Amino acid sequence: MEGKAQQAQRWYYVLRISALLCGLVIPVVASLNFGQTSQYAIVVLGLVVATTTALEEFFKYGDRWRHYRQVVERLKIEGWRFFQLVEPYESFGNHEAAYQRFADGIEELLRRDIQMFITEIATTKSRGSSRRSEAGDGHLGG
Repeated sequence: MEGKAQQAQRWYYVLRISALLCGLVIPVVASLNFGQTSQYAIVVLGLVVATTTALEEFFKYGDRWRHYRQVVERLKIEGWRFFQLVEPYESFGNHEAAYQRFADGIEELLRRDIQMFITEIATTKSRGSSRRSEAGDGHLGG
């Protein structure tokens, strides 16, 4: 999950920063007016902005990054609680006795993670896609 969080963060930043920088450069290129070259540059930069924005919207890298990061932190917290035998493990006395409770807690955490991912990230993408297709706006993906 740590690797997935880092990968999603990288893609999120690459796509967002690319869109931002290209969007900022378009007015500059337009004001310089190098004739046909400026027009081509504006078209290319506009395509980069549209493509990177659409990809980030479709793949939801920002949402995925935050989701994975939350799960990683929850797993670390549970691991440290188990390691230190604090709430909810303090009544067990040793790690061997507490292990089944720890394993059950991790399984529950992962089950909730899967449910949250399906309902909040995967479903949102599907709903957004169907809304756009119903509206007939011609955008690809969701």
